[in-house]
Amino acid sequence: MKSEKTWLEMIWVYCQKRLILGLCLFLAIGIIAVYVRIPGFELVDYDGQGNIRDNPKVLDDANTFGALALIEARNGNFDRAVELYKEGLNKKPDDGGLHGGLGSMYLQMGRVDEATINFRKAVELEPNNPDARFNLANIFVKKGNIDEAIIQLVAAVKLAPKNALAHGALANLLLQKNEIELAIQEYGNALNIDPNNEDAQAGLEKALMLQSGGGQTGTSR
Repeated sequence: MKSEKTWLEMIWVYCQKRLILGLCLFLAIGIIAVYVRIPGFELVDYDGQGNIRDNPKVLDDANTFGALALIEARNGNFDRAVELYKEGLNKKPDDGGLHGGLGSMYLQMGRVDEATINFRKAVELEPNNPDARFNLANIFVKKGNIDEAIIQLVAAVKLAPKNALAHGALANLLLQKNEIELAIQEYGNALNIDPNNEDAQAGLEKALMLQSGGGQTGTSR
């Protein structure tokens, strides 16, 4: 469905923006640290061969590897990004954000099974992180497991109730399952948050048309 694809793409962009925001914050702190000369903190750069120059005090921080991985990913170097995420996880194996980032890299590379493993781990470690739920829902949709995707999106909208994209994506999946009344409710939630959302409006109109035509509704949750 075109609308389904649109919602998934918008959620993916939303998650990427969250990652980019974190990266910008990290870089801003690094720049400030350089100018005020905080002892032991320096921005990481590369040598002539493209390798990270040694700075044990910086590279001892697992989150630094995540920030560097994002830089590599933005340059299209997904293999290198995967290596950096793995190095970060070697130092901090229970970091849900790093698992989520690694899963995103695998998804970009078409390695869906490995992405699934890492997204599941991210949710296990950070069950209250809506981004982790979005990512796992996206994987389930790609695998055709709509029921599991709905479970993750239901959790996501509880954690991020003001996210219109999540409500719209959930509504689309509910409509696929013929849960028309629940879909109408979720489209309404999306439009209450973002009244100008054309995708939600189109989905709501379709759901109302199905309802008026005697479409069978599922059981309420």
